[in-house]
Amino acid sequence: MKNGFDSDRFKPAQKKQIRKSKARNGYDFLLLEVGGKPTRDNNSERSFPGYRPGLKLEVIKGEFPNDETEAVCVISANAITTERKRNDTEASYSSEAFSLIDDFKNQGLTINKVIIARNDPHNKSKKIEKFEKEAEYRGLRTFIFNENGCYVPDKRILPGLETTPYIEFDRKNVIVVSPGAGSGKFGFCLSQMYHLMRRGLTPKYIKFETLPVAKVRPDHLINLLYEAVTADIGDKLEVDENAGNATSYKRDKENFKLLEYVRSRFGKEARCLREYKSATSMGVNELKEGIINENVVKAAIVGEIHRRHAYHLLEDGEESAEVKRLDSIVARIPTALKVWM
Repeated sequence: MKNGFDSDRFKPAQKKQIRKSKARNGYDFLLLEVGGKPTRDNNSERSFPGYRPGLKLEVIKGEFPNDETEAVCVISANAITTERKRNDTEASYSSEAFSLIDDFKNQGLTINKVIIARNDPHNKSKKIEKFEKEAEYRGLRTFIFNENGCYVPDKRILPGLETTPYIEFDRKNVIVVSPGAGSGKFGFCLSQMYHLMRRGLTPKYIKFETLPVAKVRPDHLINLLYEAVTADIGDKLEVDENAGNATSYKRDKENFKLLEYVRSRFGKEARCLREYKSATSMGVNELKEGIINENVVKAAIVGEIHRRHAYHLLEDGEESAEVKRLDSIVARIPTALKVWM
């Protein structure tokens, strides 16, 4: 198949933007949240022919020296209890979490902690206990983060943040990864930033993204792909009015409001977090720079959207919420094909 994407063109562009973000203001501790799959990224490989499935990890290793960096894996309690699966490999999110940890270890990166996020403290599942035992067998420490009862941008969020564990890391750069969307990565990052600032330290936060792409319209084919990829959690793309009408999504805009409130509770400790003026400004995403043949990419994205539609039709049935979302996305493809860069 002809390539539509040049990984070696994307890689330096993404590294450059991460480097620029790191250089702004001094920080004591950096949390890099990695959106999507940092390794075995089959979706990007299928949708952008020429994209290497471990490309995110290549970028991370290029910008974060092993002796200054460690990683942590976040998985939602719900993904464990419902045995949520990837729709391309049929691997469970639980097994995917351990595979991801192995991938990082094989690259020489330290990763010895797992966060079980968004847990219901009143209903601990046997499956979570089984996951904890497997993690312990693998030499990993697990931490339970309960669902915050008031995850809203005002003082009601604070008791939930205060009761989350503060985790000691040995290195100043922490890469936050997960088996997939909706795992609770941002909630973990926000709680740790809160704890750090309470201790008088200055945290920095950066989000490494591939989808959605802020620099193109919400109805662009690439961003339709994002909606298809997240059909199971119902992510909705929106215009980010605070960023010159850039494209964002509902969860990220809500997360930005939470960050705004939490940083407002602190002084100089929050100086790095005050760099951000919008949801999209938190992210680093140079995916556009890697596209070298738009026709190849268009065809691949259309094929991936149809593949996901067929998968959910088979797995969930035509009346499911996932299929209805994908029906709408498929119907918008002809219009999206006319909109490009």
